[in-house]
Amino acid sequence: MFPLLGTLLVCVEEGCADGIISLHMQSRLLQIIDLAPLVLGIFSYILGISADRRLASEQLARESINEKHAIQAELALKLRQQNIDLEELNATLESLVYTASHDLKTPVINFDSLLTMLKMVKDTPGSETKVDEIIARMEQATKRFRATIDDLLEVSSLELKATPELKPVSLSQLVEGVMVSCAKLIQSEKATIQLELEEDIVLGEHRSLEVVFQHLIVNAVQYHQPGRSPEIKIVSHRLADKIEIRLSDNGRGIDMILEGKKIFKMFTKLYNNERGAGIGLYLVKRCVDKLGGEINVESTVGKGTTFTILLPSTEEK
Repeated sequence: MFPLLGTLLVCVEEGCADGIISLHMQSRLLQIIDLAPLVLGIFSYILGISADRRLASEQLARESINEKHAIQAELALKLRQQNIDLEELNATLESLVYTASHDLKTPVINFDSLLTMLKMVKDTPGSETKVDEIIARMEQATKRFRATIDDLLEVSSLELKATPELKPVSLSQLVEGVMVSCAKLIQSEKATIQLELEEDIVLGEHRSLEVVFQHLIVNAVQYHQPGRSPEIKIVSHRLADKIEIRLSDNGRGIDMILEGKKIFKMFTKLYNNERGAGIGLYLVKRCVDKLGGEINVESTVGKGTTFTILLPSTEEK
């Protein structure tokens, strides 16, 4: 339109008797007008390329800044998690030091006292019964001493162990293996274990899961309600990308108001008994945490307890 308008104006002022083409060839003004759109187009194209490059550079800079911020946020999150892990490890070490200085010192004192008593009565006429009693007490103290050392070694081994590599694990095979290893206890207490596994395969580490189920099953059998045979039920089903496992028993139950906050703490005994050092449920919680899972507990005194465990599943169906 620009050259056409210029031609019209020149024709009006100067006339175009020889034709429009001749007029354009003779008029410098029209030649400039003819070239103007081309020049302006090239100039606009160059400006457009420059603007696009500037916008692309700005977008790339923004993406680099966002990526940098994302990396910094991820590093900060990892650092916070490492600090939390270190705090937990320090708390564990403090508990271990306390136990080593208290629980291990007590049986040593008992040994010393029993040995003194044995020296005093061993040559006394008719002391056979007393000697046998002292030896029996020494054997019992030895078992407790050994159990405490085993518990401490198990805790230290778990805390020093690297994050386990997750692999598919069959729950049914795992529980059956635990039942075989605890067969004597299960038979002596006339316990029954029922499996209802809608989902059998979870992502985990065999030894860690073995520790979890062994402690939960042994606790359910040992601390059953007096006069009532232990009944344990293990069910599983899928929840999105997780597998929920519920282990329920009909045992004594736990007073959640009094004991709820310390169930999973180290060296906590929920019942007045002399068996164990009170680290079983602590190990259960730590194993589940290291597998990237969650564990919760519901309980009613006199009716029983249910532990709910969420573990990663294999690929979604």
